Amino acid sequence: MKSEPDQIMEKSPKGRFIRFNEQIGKGTYKTVYRGYDEESGCEIAWNVIHLDQLPQQEERKRISEELSILNNIKHPNIISFINAWVSKNKSEVIFITEIVHGGSLKKHLRKIQRPRLKILKHWCREILKGLEYLHSIVPYPVIHRDIKCDNIFINTHNNQVRIGDFGLAIKLKQSDFTQSVLGTPEFMAPEIYEEKYGPSVDIYAFGMTCLEMATQKRPYEECTAPNQIYQKVMNRIKPKSFDLIQNQDLKDFILKCLEDQEKRPTATELLNDKFLQEQEDDHQHVVILEEEQSEQNQQDETLKYNPVFREQLDFNNSILVQLNDGDEMHIKITFVDQSAYNQEFQEFTKLIVQKYSDLQNNKQFVQFQEQIIKFGGVEKVFWVKPSEESKKIMKTQFMQSLESFQQTISPLLQDVDINEWELIEQQLLVQFQQQRKQIKSKQAI
Repeated sequence: MKSEPDQIMEKSPKGRFIRFNEQIGKGTYKTVYRGYDEESGCEIAWNVIHLDQLPQQEERKRISEELSILNNIKHPNIISFINAWVSKNKSEVIFITEIVHGGSLKKHLRKIQRPRLKILKHWCREILKGLEYLHSIVPYPVIHRDIKCDNIFINTHNNQVRIGDFGLAIKLKQSDFTQSVLGTPEFMAPEIYEEKYGPSVDIYAFGMTCLEMATQKRPYEECTAPNQIYQKVMNRIKPKSFDLIQNQDLKDFILKCLEDQEKRPTATELLNDKFLQEQEDDHQHVVILEEEQSEQNQQDETLKYNPVFREQLDFNNSILVQLNDGDEMHIKITFVDQSAYNQEFQEFTKLIVQKYSDLQNNKQFVQFQEQIIKFGGVEKVFWVKPSEESKKIMKTQFMQSLESFQQTISPLLQDVDINEWELIEQQLLVQFQQQRKQIKSKQAI
């Protein structure tokens, strides 16, 4: 028999809270059910964090020990915390929070499609006020670590938004940075992968949330695997959806949020940003380029470079990359080990070169060098003339051949009479002269 949504499934240890059979949300580590508070007579959200699904033992222990975070958070732009407990027999942590009947911002965006600029700005201000509060808590700021439209909730009666889902939140104790790789890959700042970060990771995620609000597209939806997202994030490659936005001020605002952490503004600084001030065109909808046109533009842009890989791994573990047919200069890449040169490296290089408008520009080329070397297994990256490079290869190979010839013939010549040496030398000299004449005649044609 199928269970009804209003069927009572379980109660809290002291009997105050009831969980119904209706699931109203689900994340990577958390499931949310509709519930009821018998003391207040209000509906609540019964949040279950599955400890056995968290990837690191210390994170499971930390979440169990840090239930006090939410208990001390009180702000109009943050979902109210009511109670929490640990269910050891189920390996779960249960959070009871208020329920926002408008649902998540992601769900709301599906209904309204494209918001007006003034509405998007209002949501941005509300989210930033919540983050400003979290990051200013003393003695230890709170990092949310999972800001995204799924975890922002909206009261559709007054358009107030609230930050929710504090299952991955952490207090920043003792030092300026914390460690552990947790969150949603599409919204995770580069420094999270490097396992040394602070409150600014929430600002990066907020920038990606703005992008999602404007386009209704999840960042990096063009990627099919987490490692592809990782490569793009670490190499500062923006999601394709970013190019859909036609409001330049909005794009600039998002870019500020996605800066490297030492340049990234705080929530307070963003609240004072000129973009969030009232403008005459705020009544207009966010302008989004048609996806087909964006793809055509991107395709036109990628024609800037069409890399060809010329392998010469037998010579100094290196390859030559010709960016476009007819280019006089090539990029030489020398590897620490031949195994580092593979299909994945080629795809990575093809992707990276498209980021730059002019790799002949020294500043751009230095950035390109850093990204290629960071990929791993690469020793050097520099410009060469293929003609000069070919001469070096031929000279080296010629000297190697002579050395090999000497090693082969030396034992044989030990028994040769000294008078026969002149004849052998003359024969070798004739052969070299004939070879030189053939090369000269070919060059003259």
